Amino acid sequence: MSTEGMKIMLQIGNNGRKDIPAAHLCRVFISVGVLSISGLAQAQVSDLLSAFDAGSRASGAGGSLSGASADTFATSNNPGGLGFVDRPQVQYAQKNLPSFKNVASGKYEDPTLNGSEDRGSTRYTHFGVVFPVSQFSPGASGNIGFSYDLGGYLEDTITVKSDLSYGSGFVIKNFSQKRKVTQDLYTLAYGNNSRKGSVAYGFGLTVVNQKLDFAQTGSLTDSNGTPVPGGGGVIPAVSANGIGIGIVAGLQYIPPNH
Repeated sequence: MSTEGMKIMLQIGNNGRKDIPAAHLCRVFISVGVLSISGLAQAQVSDLLSAFDAGSRASGAGGSLSGASADTFATSNNPGGLGFVDRPQVQYAQKNLPSFKNVASGKYEDPTLNGSEDRGSTRYTHFGVVFPVSQFSPGASGNIGFSYDLGGYLEDTITVKSDLSYGSGFVIKNFSQKRKVTQDLYTLAYGNNSRKGSVAYGFGLTVVNQKLDFAQTGSLTDSNGTPVPGGGGVIPAVSANGIGIGIVAGLQYIPPNH
Protein backbone atom coordinates (compact mmCIF):
# COMPACT_ATOMS: atom_id res chain seq x y z
CA MET A 1 0.00 0.00 0.00
CA SER A 2 1.33 3.39 -0.95
CA THR A 3 2.07 5.73 1.94
CA GLU A 4 1.50 8.86 -0.11
CA GLY A 5 -1.11 11.05 1.53
CA MET A 6 -1.31 8.73 4.53
CA LYS A 7 -2.47 10.20 7.83
CA ILE A 8 -0.58 9.13 10.94
CA MET A 9 -1.42 10.03 14.54
CA LEU A 10 0.68 9.24 17.60
CA GLN A 11 -0.64 9.75 21.12
CA ILE A 12 1.72 9.15 24.06
CA GLY A 13 0.90 9.25 27.74
CA ASN A 14 -2.03 11.17 29.16
CA ASN A 15 -1.30 14.47 27.47
CA GLY A 16 1.29 14.29 24.71
CA ARG A 17 0.07 13.88 21.15
CA LYS A 18 0.94 14.67 17.59
CA ASP A 19 -1.81 14.49 15.02
CA ILE A 20 -3.26 16.00 11.88
CA PRO A 21 -6.97 16.73 12.41
CA ALA A 22 -9.40 15.12 9.96
CA ALA A 23 -11.38 17.33 7.62
CA HIS A 24 -15.06 17.73 8.79
CA LEU A 25 -14.83 18.30 12.54
CA CYS A 26 -18.52 19.21 12.83
CA ARG A 27 -20.56 16.05 12.51
CA VAL A 28 -23.89 14.77 13.72
CA PHE A 29 -24.01 11.04 14.19
CA ILE A 30 -26.63 8.43 14.91
CA SER A 31 -25.55 5.17 16.50
CA VAL A 32 -27.70 2.37 15.18
CA GLY A 33 -26.75 -0.07 17.92
CA VAL A 34 -24.49 -2.82 19.11
CA LEU A 35 -25.39 -6.47 19.52
CA SER A 36 -23.15 -8.71 21.56
CA ILE A 37 -23.33 -12.46 22.02
CA SER A 38 -20.91 -13.51 24.69
CA GLY A 39 -20.23 -15.39 27.86
CA LEU A 40 -17.80 -13.53 30.06
CA ALA A 41 -17.26 -10.76 27.51
CA GLN A 42 -19.87 -8.00 27.41
CA ALA A 43 -20.79 -5.18 25.03
CA GLN A 44 -20.91 -2.71 27.92
CA VAL A 45 -18.55 -2.90 30.86
CA SER A 46 -18.57 -1.17 34.23
CA ASP A 47 -17.29 2.40 34.68
CA LEU A 48 -14.08 1.13 36.27
CA LEU A 49 -13.30 -0.82 33.12
CA SER A 50 -14.40 1.91 30.69
CA ALA A 51 -11.26 3.92 31.30
CA PHE A 52 -10.47 5.06 27.78
CA ASP A 53 -11.92 7.50 25.28
CA ALA A 54 -11.04 6.77 21.69
CA GLY A 55 -8.58 9.27 20.31
CA SER A 56 -7.01 12.51 21.43
CA ARG A 57 -9.84 14.72 20.18
CA ALA A 58 -12.48 12.59 21.91
CA SER A 59 -10.46 12.52 25.14
CA GLY A 60 -10.08 16.28 25.11
CA ALA A 61 -13.83 16.69 24.65
CA GLY A 62 -14.74 14.29 27.46
CA GLY A 63 -15.66 11.50 25.05
CA SER A 64 -18.37 13.49 23.26
CA LEU A 65 -16.70 13.07 19.84
CA SER A 66 -16.05 9.32 20.08
CA GLY A 67 -18.84 8.52 17.64
CA ALA A 68 -18.16 11.41 15.25
CA SER A 69 -14.62 10.66 14.11
CA ALA A 70 -13.56 9.98 10.53
CA ASP A 71 -10.42 7.96 11.16
CA THR A 72 -9.35 4.54 12.37
CA PHE A 73 -11.16 5.06 15.71
CA ALA A 74 -14.45 5.10 13.78
CA THR A 75 -13.98 1.41 12.99
CA SER A 76 -15.18 0.33 16.43
CA ASN A 77 -16.98 3.48 17.68
CA ASN A 78 -19.14 4.33 14.66
CA PRO A 79 -18.17 2.71 11.35
CA GLY A 80 -20.28 5.28 9.53
CA GLY A 81 -17.28 7.58 9.92
CA LEU A 82 -15.27 5.33 7.60
CA GLY A 83 -17.43 6.63 4.74
CA PHE A 84 -15.88 10.09 5.14
CA VAL A 85 -12.24 8.94 5.16
CA ASP A 86 -10.61 10.30 2.02
CA ARG A 87 -7.16 8.67 2.18
CA PRO A 88 -5.38 5.67 3.70
CA GLN A 89 -4.75 6.06 7.43
CA VAL A 90 -2.70 4.41 10.14
CA GLN A 91 -3.14 5.42 13.79
CA TYR A 92 -1.63 4.36 17.08
CA ALA A 93 -2.40 5.43 20.66
CA GLN A 94 -0.57 4.78 23.90
CA LYS A 95 -1.65 5.65 27.46
CA ASN A 96 -0.78 5.22 31.11
CA LEU A 97 -3.05 2.59 32.61
CA PRO A 98 -4.67 3.12 36.03
CA SER A 99 -3.71 1.05 39.06
CA PHE A 100 -5.38 0.99 42.48
CA LYS A 101 -3.65 0.08 45.74
CA ASN A 102 -5.68 -0.60 48.88
CA VAL A 103 -4.88 -1.43 52.51
CA ALA A 104 -7.50 -3.58 54.27
CA SER A 105 -8.32 -3.78 57.97
CA GLY A 106 -11.04 -5.25 60.16
CA LYS A 107 -13.04 -8.26 59.00
CA TYR A 108 -12.22 -10.39 56.00
CA GLU A 109 -15.91 -10.66 55.09
CA ASP A 110 -16.44 -6.87 55.18
CA PRO A 111 -13.05 -5.13 55.28
CA THR A 112 -12.40 -1.43 55.60
CA LEU A 113 -10.37 -0.30 52.59
CA ASN A 114 -8.10 2.72 52.39
CA GLY A 115 -6.56 3.17 48.99
CA SER A 116 -5.35 5.45 46.27
CA GLU A 117 -4.93 5.48 42.52
CA ASP A 118 -1.43 4.99 41.24
CA ARG A 119 0.17 5.32 37.82
CA GLY A 120 0.28 1.89 36.27
CA SER A 121 2.12 0.56 33.29
CA THR A 122 2.19 2.27 29.89
CA ARG A 123 0.99 0.35 26.87
CA TYR A 124 -0.75 0.77 23.53
CA THR A 125 -4.53 1.19 23.64
CA HIS A 126 -5.33 1.47 19.93
CA PHE A 127 -3.95 0.48 16.56
CA GLY A 128 -5.92 0.85 13.36
CA VAL A 129 -5.69 1.02 9.59
CA VAL A 130 -8.19 2.29 6.99
CA PHE A 131 -7.83 1.88 3.23
CA PRO A 132 -10.13 2.33 0.21
CA VAL A 133 -11.78 -0.73 -1.28
CA SER A 134 -10.68 0.50 -4.73
CA GLN A 135 -7.12 -0.60 -3.94
CA PHE A 136 -8.33 -4.19 -4.25
CA SER A 137 -11.29 -3.74 -6.58
CA PRO A 138 -10.87 -0.87 -9.09
CA GLY A 139 -14.02 1.21 -9.40
CA ALA A 140 -15.44 0.10 -6.05
CA SER A 141 -16.32 2.71 -3.42
CA GLY A 142 -16.08 2.85 0.35
CA ASN A 143 -13.40 2.08 2.90
CA ILE A 144 -12.43 -0.89 5.03
CA GLY A 145 -11.06 -0.45 8.53
CA PHE A 146 -9.42 -2.79 11.01
CA SER A 147 -8.69 -1.77 14.58
CA TYR A 148 -7.52 -3.07 17.92
CA ASP A 149 -8.77 -1.24 21.02
CA LEU A 150 -8.16 -1.75 24.71
CA GLY A 151 -11.82 -1.42 25.60
CA GLY A 152 -11.38 -1.84 29.34
CA TYR A 153 -8.75 -2.32 31.99
CA LEU A 154 -8.81 -2.75 35.76
CA GLU A 155 -5.92 -3.57 38.09
CA ASP A 156 -6.00 -3.36 41.87
CA THR A 157 -4.19 -4.87 44.83
CA ILE A 158 -5.10 -5.24 48.50
CA THR A 159 -2.58 -5.66 51.30
CA VAL A 160 -2.80 -5.46 55.11
CA LYS A 161 -0.82 -3.91 57.94
CA SER A 162 -2.43 -6.19 60.54
CA ASP A 163 -4.29 -9.49 60.58
CA LEU A 164 -7.91 -9.75 59.45
CA SER A 165 -10.55 -11.41 61.61
CA TYR A 166 -12.56 -14.20 59.99
CA GLY A 167 -15.74 -15.82 61.18
CA SER A 168 -15.95 -16.65 64.85
CA GLY A 169 -12.53 -16.81 66.48
CA PHE A 170 -10.39 -17.13 63.34
CA VAL A 171 -7.67 -14.87 61.94
CA ILE A 172 -6.16 -14.48 58.46
CA LYS A 173 -2.49 -13.63 58.51
CA ASN A 174 -0.42 -12.07 55.70
CA PHE A 175 -3.45 -11.46 53.52
CA SER A 176 -3.05 -10.07 49.99
CA GLN A 177 -5.22 -9.89 46.90
CA LYS A 178 -4.54 -9.03 43.27
CA ARG A 179 -7.12 -8.58 40.53
CA LYS A 180 -6.60 -7.71 36.88
CA VAL A 181 -9.18 -7.50 34.12
CA THR A 182 -8.53 -6.59 30.49
CA GLN A 183 -10.96 -6.32 27.58
CA ASP A 184 -9.59 -6.31 24.03
CA LEU A 185 -11.68 -5.38 20.99
CA TYR A 186 -10.83 -6.47 17.43
CA THR A 187 -13.05 -4.88 14.79
CA LEU A 188 -13.34 -5.21 11.02
CA ALA A 189 -15.75 -2.74 9.41
CA TYR A 190 -16.84 -1.17 6.12
CA GLY A 191 -18.10 2.37 5.53
CA ASN A 192 -19.36 4.36 2.56
CA ASN A 193 -21.14 7.67 1.90
CA SER A 194 -24.17 8.64 -0.15
CA ARG A 195 -23.88 10.12 -3.61
CA LYS A 196 -24.45 13.61 -2.24
CA GLY A 197 -21.75 13.00 0.32
CA SER A 198 -23.68 14.26 3.36
CA VAL A 199 -24.62 10.90 4.88
CA ALA A 200 -22.29 7.99 5.56
CA TYR A 201 -23.15 4.53 6.81
CA GLY A 202 -21.09 1.65 8.07
CA PHE A 203 -21.22 -1.76 9.72
CA GLY A 204 -18.73 -4.19 11.14
CA LEU A 205 -17.95 -7.23 13.24
CA THR A 206 -16.25 -7.02 16.64
CA VAL A 207 -14.55 -9.83 18.52
CA VAL A 208 -14.26 -9.16 22.25
CA ASN A 209 -11.70 -10.95 24.40
CA GLN A 210 -11.99 -10.45 28.16
CA LYS A 211 -9.47 -11.92 30.59
CA LEU A 212 -9.63 -12.10 34.37
CA ASP A 213 -6.77 -12.91 36.76
CA PHE A 214 -7.61 -13.09 40.45
CA ALA A 215 -5.59 -14.37 43.41
CA GLN A 216 -5.68 -14.21 47.21
CA THR A 217 -3.02 -15.39 49.62
CA GLY A 218 -3.02 -15.73 53.39
CA SER A 219 -2.88 -18.20 56.27
CA LEU A 220 -5.93 -19.10 58.33
CA THR A 221 -5.31 -19.58 62.07
CA ASP A 222 -7.33 -19.77 65.25
CA SER A 223 -7.26 -17.03 67.90
CA ASN A 224 -4.13 -18.60 69.42
CA GLY A 225 -2.20 -18.43 66.15
CA THR A 226 -2.42 -22.18 65.47
CA PRO A 227 -2.76 -22.89 61.73
CA VAL A 228 -6.07 -24.37 60.67
CA PRO A 229 -5.67 -27.57 58.63
CA GLY A 230 -6.32 -26.84 54.98
CA GLY A 231 -6.31 -23.09 55.61
CA GLY A 232 -2.98 -22.31 54.00
CA GLY A 233 -4.47 -20.34 51.11
CA VAL A 234 -7.59 -18.20 51.33
CA ILE A 235 -8.76 -18.50 47.72
CA PRO A 236 -6.73 -20.27 45.02
CA ALA A 237 -5.64 -18.27 41.99
CA VAL A 238 -8.34 -17.98 39.35
CA SER A 239 -7.81 -17.22 35.67
CA ALA A 240 -10.68 -16.99 33.20
CA ASN A 241 -11.01 -15.96 29.58
CA GLY A 242 -14.18 -15.17 27.62
CA ILE A 243 -14.73 -14.39 23.95
CA GLY A 244 -17.74 -12.61 22.49
CA ILE A 245 -18.85 -11.57 19.00
CA GLY A 246 -20.67 -8.31 18.33
CA ILE A 247 -22.13 -6.37 15.41
CA VAL A 248 -21.62 -2.61 15.25
CA ALA A 249 -23.34 -0.23 12.82
CA GLY A 250 -23.74 3.51 12.54
CA LEU A 251 -24.57 6.62 10.53
CA GLN A 252 -22.90 10.01 10.26
CA TYR A 253 -24.48 13.12 8.83
CA ILE A 254 -22.79 16.36 7.79
CA PRO A 255 -25.12 19.35 7.81
CA PRO A 256 -25.12 21.48 4.63
CA ASN A 257 -22.28 24.00 4.28
CA HIS A 258 -20.09 22.21 6.85
